[in-house]
Amino acid sequence: MFAIVKEGAKCGGCNWPASHQYVLATTLKEAKALYRRGEAGLCGDCMSQMLADGNYIIDNEPQKATA
Repeated sequence: MFAIVKEGAKCGGCNWPASHQYVLATTLKEAKALYRRGEAGLCGDCMSQMLADGNYIIDNEPQKATA
């Protein structure tokens, strides 16, 4: 999961203002591409709800972010 910070942005789920949006992706490059195409970007609340509803498992091993 990667965070995209953009002032004045809105959540792709609830459409509320959210300068920090989260993207599920395997690399930072992929996350940025998904965000630019409008295919990703959720506020913390919407991302948490999606993860809870989808029965996702969060891996606790940190991974290096690659650009």
